[in-house]
Amino acid sequence: MRRITLVRHGYAAPHAEGGDYVRPLEDRGRREVTRTAMALLTRVGAPSMILASTAVRTTQTAILLNERLSAPEATLPIVFERSLYHADWSHLLEVLQASDGAMPHLLLVGHNPGISDLALRWSRHFPEYADFQGFGTAGWCSATFATAAADLSGLSAPLGVFFSRAPS
Repeated sequence: MRRITLVRHGYAAPHAEGGDYVRPLEDRGRREVTRTAMALLTRVGAPSMILASTAVRTTQTAILLNERLSAPEATLPIVFERSLYHADWSHLLEVLQASDGAMPHLLLVGHNPGISDLALRWSRHFPEYADFQGFGTAGWCSATFATAAADLSGLSAPLGVFFSRAPS
């Protein structure tokens, strides 16, 4: 059994000197991410590892999640990957499939539209989420898959899924 959790970054500044890549989280975004961390702990538990885009807002989201989700004696491993910046759903899936098979619960922090598009593919397997239209900031979903630890090729059809917000 394998769990994958997708999280969209928190609310970020609308503009930043230096462009989109360097837009930081605003206070609202930090509050959203803190609420997301608490919901994750309650609903699905802490992940084994965090994967995140290297953009400032996703980096800040991943670090904040790590602070809130880690046990006091140890922080979670975080892997920052430049290719996740505005990656499409198929690239996100490839990165997940290439990730460490020994990690039973991966959390990926990314950007729209790619992160929502991947979640949308998973939501179509479940009538209660059939009208999912995408994540707002700090939105998330968590899915379980029947796949051996070393074989992540089956990450397209989840056994179960939970979305943080009611479908829109």
